[in-house]
Amino acid sequence: MIKHAALTLALLPVLANAAEVGKFSVTSGLDYSSGDYGTGRDTESWVLPLGLKYQIGRYSFRIGTSYLWVRGPQNVTPEGEPIPGGGPVKTTHGFGDVRASFTANVLDDRNAP
Repeated sequence: MIKHAALTLALLPVLANAAEVGKFSVTSGLDYSSGDYGTGRDTESWVLPLGLKYQIGRYSFRIGTSYLWVRGPQNVTPEGEPIPGGGPVKTTHGFGDVRASFTANVLDDRNAP
């Protein structure tokens, strides 16, 4: 978790200097959901995504992750079987997977007729 944040922070100065040549952008958001999902006990989840994009010419590089917070009953076994009466309510939080992509636009549609 801390390694992900440290890597992102370490890359920011490099990307900021590169932004003089290309275009650098940051995206974020917030998602909240709550429901009993058929169990009779509510589960809450918050997701805070963060994305970084650097674009120069027809090339772009993106990297992103999300911070997740989930609170609800642990009512399913590791094998996916429901626990009768539900389990204890737990809170879990942390960073999700890191996604990265590189894109090359092979067709320049800005000059298309």
